[in-house]
Order: sequence, then C-alpha cells, then structure tokens
Amino acid sequence: MDLNISLQESPCVSIPEWANEATHYFENEYGEQWIATTKGDKVLISGLDIGWDIFRLDSEEAIAESTRLSSGKIVEGQNYPLINLVLNESEKFWMLTVLKSFTSVFELIKKYEYEGDYKAG
Repeated sequence: MDLNISLQESPCVSIPEWANEATHYFENEYGEQWIATTKGDKVLISGLDIGWDIFRLDSEEAIAESTRLSSGKIVEGQNYPLINLVLNESEKFWMLTVLKSFTSVFELIKKYEYEGDYKAG
C-alpha cells in the first residue's frame, strides 16, 4: 500500500527536491507540514512553516538538538541550528522523535566503526 502525501507550496519557494524521499512526515493541527530524512551523514529537515528552507545537521548537531529539546539545557559553545525555530508542542515532539531516531542510528554506526569488527549481512 502506497501513502500519497501532498505537500503545500509556499509562495516563491519550491518544495525540496528530496521531499519524495523523506522518511519522516508531520502535519500539525494548522496544516503546517514538516519533512525529514538523511543524506549520508546529515539529517535534512524542512517545513512549510519556514518556507521549505532546509536545515542540514551533522550527527553532533543532531545529538545536541535532541538533548536541548528533551532537557531544555544549552551547552555554551555548542551549535544549535534549530534553536531559532518557533515550534508548538506537537512540532517539538515530532522534531525530538526525528532527531532521536537519527541520532540512535548515528551512534550505532560510530560504535561499530570504533569497534571495527562489524560485518553487515
């Protein structure tokens, strides 16, 4: 069964080219849509609410943002690319879920690369 999602256009701004490959989708109670996926070692996040601008977070930034969203704590000197986004509660929960899922994968990859004995398959 295929799921067909129609993303809303923003005036003068195009939906990201990777939108049809997005692995996470969210629409809040006001119809504002968000999408997210990974490309290599980056998390890509975009949304109608921000004119479909794209945030590209590396694993360190994704972990920092995940921690900030869940605890509210900010570490001086740490980069928080999403800190200026105005998110309602449902968007915060979605963003946290997305970041947690990706950071879990990033941490597993890092662990297996460190141990050096992981063999796929």
